Amino acid sequence: MDRHPIARRLHAEAERLGLTIKRAPLEPPLRGASVPALDLIIVDQALVLPQYLETCGHEIGHAVHGHGCTDPHTEAQAWRWASNFLVNVDEYARSERINPHPASIAQDLDLTTNIIIEWQRHHGSQLLTKAA
Repeated sequence: MDRHPIARRLHAEAERLGLTIKRAPLEPPLRGASVPALDLIIVDQALVLPQYLETCGHEIGHAVHGHGCTDPHTEAQAWRWASNFLVNVDEYARSERINPHPASIAQDLDLTTNIIIEWQRHHGSQLLTKAA
């Protein structure tokens, strides 16, 4: 995973923020956790690449926003940060022209459908405006 360009960007961002990312077995449905006091993010070792990217992005989003606890507002902020960080606008536009279905775009970009839908929720109309 360390060779994937998005993973490298995530790891560089974590390092820039002073965060350590560790992989470990977690009990489902937990896929990741942030331990702010230790500047630590734990990601389930069983996750495949798109899930790993999503989970790291989400947990780094919590750290960026300084969340100490989770509630609907902090979760929405973390998801928004993750989708903004993970989705490259140019790659998204190229993929959408090939097949606009979120699952197809996600597969093409090595991301989860959840991240694509979250990004579309906040940026889809802006992209269409730029393309017009």
